[in-house]
Amino acid sequence: MIILTGSLPETFAQPISDEGKRITVTDTLDFAFMPALGYNSDYGLIGGGIISRYHYRDGVRPFYSYFTVDALASTNGLFSASILYDKPHIFDQRKRLTTELFVSKFLNDQFYGVGTYDDLHPSILEDQEFYYYESFSFGIESILRHSLKQYSSGYSSDVYFLTEFDYHNPVDIGQNSYLYQRSPVGVEKSGTVSLGTGYIFDSRDNEFDPRNGIYGKAGFQLIKDYTRTTDIFPFVESEIRTYYTFHLIRDITFANRLSYQHIDGEAPFRKLPVIGGEETMRGYPQNRFMDDNALLLNTELRTWLFEFPAYEVKFGGTLFFDAGRTYANGTSLKDVFDDLKYTYGLGGTSSFFNANFIFRADLGFSDDGYGLYFTAGYLF
Repeated sequence: MIILTGSLPETFAQPISDEGKRITVTDTLDFAFMPALGYNSDYGLIGGGIISRYHYRDGVRPFYSYFTVDALASTNGLFSASILYDKPHIFDQRKRLTTELFVSKFLNDQFYGVGTYDDLHPSILEDQEFYYYESFSFGIESILRHSLKQYSSGYSSDVYFLTEFDYHNPVDIGQNSYLYQRSPVGVEKSGTVSLGTGYIFDSRDNEFDPRNGIYGKAGFQLIKDYTRTTDIFPFVESEIRTYYTFHLIRDITFANRLSYQHIDGEAPFRKLPVIGGEETMRGYPQNRFMDDNALLLNTELRTWLFEFPAYEVKFGGTLFFDAGRTYANGTSLKDVFDDLKYTYGLGGTSSFFNANFIFRADLGFSDDGYGLYFTAGYLF
């Protein structure tokens, strides 16, 4: 792994003081480039690159703007690219716009069924093509946040408005595949448009490497399947993240994420709540569990073990535990908690030249085996 970074300081004089005097505002541009070479149990050996640009300005939190581009390819047939632009204080000081565009082609996308919770049979696991199919996807999502209140400590209380368009097409489904046999809604192709709104509270001390604080989100969407004429699906999501740092030989951060998702109606299978893979339950395959509802808990202990301030280099480690499940609408609360799935594992972290650019490696274990993941940034 190689990361190249640089900073370009710039100064601007602006007549913004009450007395009419010109005040010097300092801008700093930080760049991080990482040729990506790693491994993921779901995608195989991954190669590509990630370029990030951080624009900081005095008195503007968490940053003036953030821009990142990545392009990746893997030995399991994944070809993907995405562009993300995050601009706080757009239009005025109380609005923040985040936009992401993505496109992907995956020769070995995974489908393990809707509402299937039993262990995978070892004989079927040996024939991985049974669960695989070829897919093509693209989409764009924009989220506009409006600040209801900014606290002097940096806390924020926001409402947000979301628009999203995506398209998913299983372009090649073998007749012996599980997806062909089950033929869920959206098996041919599905395109959706989403409109949503919600509320966000954020008291984290840092968005990229939080040590203390709380992040909470509650949202509601209406999803229209434009490949069909009448179907609209209500979607509800909520999430809370907590961070607390204590000292035991080293500073250790106790991080937790609790999330819940629900969708109603006969939605395309790719829009259903899902757990499994590096973003939810590490150790289970990607898209392992899929249904109308998803309940998930992630718990981590994080610490930086070795730091070299003169070189702006850090190395750390994590221990984690994940628990959750998906379930159908109408399932009793007792049944939900009687059949939780669990994973556990450990990981390593590193940061080079830019404290906000973190590289993470996780090894997770589950009843289905293990998963190994190399990626940028913390899970949450």
